[in-house]
Amino acid sequence: MGGPLTGVGVTTKNLHDFVFVLRSKRAGDKVEVVFLRNGQAMRGSTTLERRR
Repeated sequence: MGGPLTGVGVTTKNLHDFVFVLRSKRAGDKVEVVFLRNGQAMRGSTTLERRR
């Protein structure tokens, strides 16, 4: 498992920025995510799903 998300496509500085970026995306979009693991920034990709 990864750690806390710190960015979606771009690095975000706060929750407001994070939500703003997510709202510009749609279910099915593939996005790059940035997360922390053991104090180091890691990158990966995921496909967004519709909220359940």
